[in-house]
Amino acid sequence: MANFLDLTGKTFGRLKVLGISRQIQSGKRNRYYWNCICKCGNKIETRTDCLTSGNTKSCGCLLSEQALKNVVINHKHKMSGTRLYKTWQNMKKRCINPKDKSYVNYGGRGIKVCDEWSNSFEHFMKWALSNGYSNNLTIDRIDVSGNYEPSNCRWSNDTEQARNRRSNVLVNYKGKEITLIELSEITGIEYGCLSGRYERGDRGKRLIRNINEDKNVPKGSIQHLSKLTEESVSEIKALLRKGVLQKEIAKRYKVSPSAINSIARNRTWKHIK
Repeated sequence: MANFLDLTGKTFGRLKVLGISRQIQSGKRNRYYWNCICKCGNKIETRTDCLTSGNTKSCGCLLSEQALKNVVINHKHKMSGTRLYKTWQNMKKRCINPKDKSYVNYGGRGIKVCDEWSNSFEHFMKWALSNGYSNNLTIDRIDVSGNYEPSNCRWSNDTEQARNRRSNVLVNYKGKEITLIELSEITGIEYGCLSGRYERGDRGKRLIRNINEDKNVPKGSIQHLSKLTEESVSEIKALLRKGVLQKEIAKRYKVSPSAINSIARNRTWKHIK
């Protein structure tokens, strides 16, 4: 504890340190993680060096606010190659283009994009940045039969999206009827794996068998998480928060990109912050 620097009570940008959350030993070094509260009210966990170096100044709200300011200042959004712009384009395509593969489930069902969004990407972007948009979330309609409009849309993760689908699969687990995504959360088995098994006709114990028992899964198609340790997963999550590309992280830790994507979407290693 000779080199321990207590950050409790100190402020870094918009973050105030509430106290130490955990300590991880890496070789001869001890790495400390801190619980912080942002001025906006969100709480996050981050490492000592992220705070002291100035790399982490907020929960992420600072970046969103700056992006929103840039929208107001610059009439030309210059966002054509971004994920958000593609989200806007794809949203319109599936509602107005009969040649789009998803049209039958959207425009074909009478679902529309409101005029405010359809006619202006800037209006859509302002709404997105003011309502929790981030690169790991997708646009979701609260009423799955309703239109794309501010009062009926939100930004959701894969789990929330899956719960809201019309095509939700219900299975019996310990006498209760639950969705396949809920079964994934309970058992820790990835949703994609469960979905594939269900499509093949697996039910009951066969559906939730240990992944090592699945001889039909080719090596490399599903990441064996035993290659990662709690310390490395913690480091990976810190790199993701800094915006390091998932492919680069996968290469660095010698795991598949899908394993990093599962960590990023909080499908695996949920207990590591």
